Amino acid sequence: MEDSVKCEPNDFTEILQDVPELLKEKLVDLKGRLDNVEELVKLIESNSIHEQISRLSPLEQAKFDWITIYAINSLFFVYLKNNAVNLKDHPIMSELSRVKSYLNRINEISASEEYKNKSTKVDKESTARIIKRSLWMNANNKAKEKVSELVNATLESAVVEKRIQYDIDENLSKKIKLEDDQD
Repeated sequence: MEDSVKCEPNDFTEILQDVPELLKEKLVDLKGRLDNVEELVKLIESNSIHEQISRLSPLEQAKFDWITIYAINSLFFVYLKNNAVNLKDHPIMSELSRVKSYLNRINEISASEEYKNKSTKVDKESTARIIKRSLWMNANNKAKEKVSELVNATLESAVVEKRIQYDIDENLSKKIKLEDDQD
């Protein structure tokens, strides 16, 4: 890009003096577009390509790769067209068609990804209700478990207490019987 000849606005108008008005408009538009492309290329060159691609998702990386391929093929197409090459049977046409089909497929996938992302929109109110209910159910289940544990512990202690009472009563009965037998 640095080797390219820069054409200042005044130089450009001087060049276009003898050009018909309709063609002049198209050439000015083309120059503006080429300037935009040049700015984009400088932007891309300013950062490492690996650094830029590493920030992209796999789908965005694929899209970037195929758009780059399409841009290169399009520039070659323009080059051939400017050199008056018959493009009807030229392999660049089938290559452009192939690349377009891949780009369309990537766009379909991208659109379906966007649709999936839109359909997974979270309803905050219902989410809060679900969480609150599950927490309540969880707390309720824990409370039931605690009550069950307490009931079991109480029953066990009651059984132990009854057994102790039974043993005491039995020992008392034996003691009374022994005393009665001794009298």
